[in-house]
Amino acid sequence: MPICGVKLLLRALAVLALIGCLGAAAAAAAPTRPEYIAQVDPICQQGQKEVAHLTRHYVPSLKAGNYKRAARILLRGLRRYKALIDTVAQVEPPAEDAALIAQWLSLEREDIAVSRKIASAIRRERFGAWHRAVKKSKALEREIRALIAGYAFEYCGYS
Repeated sequence: MPICGVKLLLRALAVLALIGCLGAAAAAAAPTRPEYIAQVDPICQQGQKEVAHLTRHYVPSLKAGNYKRAARILLRGLRRYKALIDTVAQVEPPAEDAALIAQWLSLEREDIAVSRKIASAIRRERFGAWHRAVKKSKALEREIRALIAGYAFEYCGYS
């Protein structure tokens, strides 16, 4: 009987050691804040360049009264921006910042949805709806900037 007890104890210790190693590996896998910023800021920088390129004719189209074209341009930029946010969301944030990053990405997605309403209002020439959606989008952008103000991003959150 004592041998069985020893074997059982050794197995239990081996399992606990394995769990400890896995936990340590998981903790080591979570990046630090500077590492996270170093991973996602280049994604944001490149994505913002692409969105700016895709939407460069948006304001001139609006000024020219070509509202359907302006709406198409805005939607094209929003598709790229959504892809940018989805890519950033795949990067694991530091454990201590997970809630903040989740809230930031949620606000970004909400702003994308509001911006789609802007495009819809422009396309339909419903300027009251456009004005309300723009106000909501600007409020979301202020909220996003306030949320991540101390995070040391150079590009993310500043679209």
